[in-house]
Amino acid sequence: MPPATQAPTLPRKRVQRVLFLAPYLGDGGINTHMLTLGSALEKLGLEVAICSGGALAGRTHLDITTGQPQVVRSPVPADYERAGIRHFGAAIPASPHRIGELPQLLLIPVAMWQVLRAIRKFRPDVVHSHSRQMGLYARVAQLLLGVPFVSSVHSPVTPRNRLWAATTFLGVRVLAVSDEIRASLIRDYRVSPERVRMVPPGPDEEHFRPPTPDERRAARRQWGLMEGEFVLAFVGSLTENKHPETLVEAVADLAADDRDVVALIAGRGPVEDAVSARAAERGVGDRVRLLGYQDARSVLWAADAFVLPSQSEGSPLVVSEAMLCGVVVVSTPVGGAIRQLMSGSTGVLFELGNHRELAQRIEELMDQPDHREAFAARALEEARTHYSSSAMVKAVSETYVEAVNDGRA
Repeated sequence: MPPATQAPTLPRKRVQRVLFLAPYLGDGGINTHMLTLGSALEKLGLEVAICSGGALAGRTHLDITTGQPQVVRSPVPADYERAGIRHFGAAIPASPHRIGELPQLLLIPVAMWQVLRAIRKFRPDVVHSHSRQMGLYARVAQLLLGVPFVSSVHSPVTPRNRLWAATTFLGVRVLAVSDEIRASLIRDYRVSPERVRMVPPGPDEEHFRPPTPDERRAARRQWGLMEGEFVLAFVGSLTENKHPETLVEAVADLAADDRDVVALIAGRGPVEDAVSARAAERGVGDRVRLLGYQDARSVLWAADAFVLPSQSEGSPLVVSEAMLCGVVVVSTPVGGAIRQLMSGSTGVLFELGNHRELAQRIEELMDQPDHREAFAARALEEARTHYSSSAMVKAVSETYVEAVNDGRA
């Protein structure tokens, strides 16, 4: 018998255009992550666009430095356009959570038509969905237009029931931002391990970098800090899950030991008033300064340590931002932070809710500045290698190539 002939191997298809899908452009790390990723992909020569429901309605608060009302916003369509990322609008209805909200499902066909129109106009090689909600739209586009899609899962989501898991549409490749999420995808959603890639989000290392001495002095002046004060930073939403009260209690513990510490808390949220009240009750209202929304770098450049007291996280972007700014991180052992930080080497861990242990870890950093600087130096190198935008975009772009060539012999 003549030898069997093998089918010819097709050349690997290149990826030139990528379309992001998001239900809206809201506050928080996912929106910032999409803009950072899109900008980095553009620098590699790819064309990037995004289809979303646009920005959430702006809110205002009093800026601590000027006392004037300031509009609060994360990146909006105009920011994407300025970065060379075209924005396509689509009226994506919110997912219903109550019976009275079920009529919102009637809006899905209109939104689906808008998403498909954006795909036909932009003609992407791959679609990248950044939320569970957009998985349905990406899946329909794959079936009707033949465009493969990649899914990013940014936070831990345990299926509410079997129907929830069955109606969660994930791409030919799935990007998990932490080992915890990767394990959940394989265990709870029955995603084959070969489809899942662990890719933590990476900040722009050109923006998030250690400050010069002059930049550090300017940052500390901006927040009215005195020489010799040991500054703790918290940047994030003020929610119950973040447990900012643990930081307040630790500051009170340290103040009781005559330690000269100040906490800069940048962010807003439902527990903001409770945090302020607790600080006043513990007699540290002057040491716990709630800044509202601020540029993370301006806070980190003024800090000696960054504290993350959260109960759960995906892969906290701000931890990488702190590491890249040369600030030692003190965190609970949550989500991606476990992978980002090697306790005793590139960061410090403490037990959830244990403010006395947190105060003890901070005292150790205050008393051992050489060790603190060594932590920060190793963390900076680790972040540049594994948790920067450069590292992220390399892994994501390789995943896109895998997705468009999946099944090609």
